[in-house]
Amino acid sequence: MQEVMSLEGKTIVVTGAAQGIGAAIANLAVALGARVIGIDLNSDKLNAFAAATNGQLLPYVGNVADPKFTEDTVRDVMARIGKAGRASPGSIVNISSDAGRAGSIGQINYAAAKSGLLGMTMSAAREWSKFGVRTNSVCFGVVETPMVVSYLTRDGVVQASLNFDENGKIKTCRCRPVDAKR
Repeated sequence: MQEVMSLEGKTIVVTGAAQGIGAAIANLAVALGARVIGIDLNSDKLNAFAAATNGQLLPYVGNVADPKFTEDTVRDVMARIGKAGRASPGSIVNISSDAGRAGSIGQINYAAAKSGLLGMTMSAAREWSKFGVRTNSVCFGVVETPMVVSYLTRDGVVQASLNFDENGKIKTCRCRPVDAKR
């Protein structure tokens, strides 16, 4: 397949880069020629992924909610790749969810976090546009990731009807709340 775009010369930071949507984004970015700063809590998966990219993915294991980790990571990345990107406009793409726009059954914490991310994205778009930085958010519906499969197959909160394709991937998913026993 012929690629319609190139990310040669671009540096992309991907959080949650070791699995799920983050891994898919990091993998595509590497395939399109970007240098990827991959951040994740799972050191085994992240380091294995990095080893398979011939140095295109620089792994950083830690929690982006930890200010010291974030500061240290930014400092190290700037030392390793220089000041590239500081003088040129860029883009921030946050991954939110339909749960952040419409709520979700049995996931009030997840929906609240994703809703907060949408608000942060809109505020950052207004604040950073004067510097040439575009800020957007992508809102997925149900995406088959380890977290989603774990949630949909547990007992209690929702009852999910999953249909799988010939490769064992979720083909269709119908969810409904479990009736509370009174």
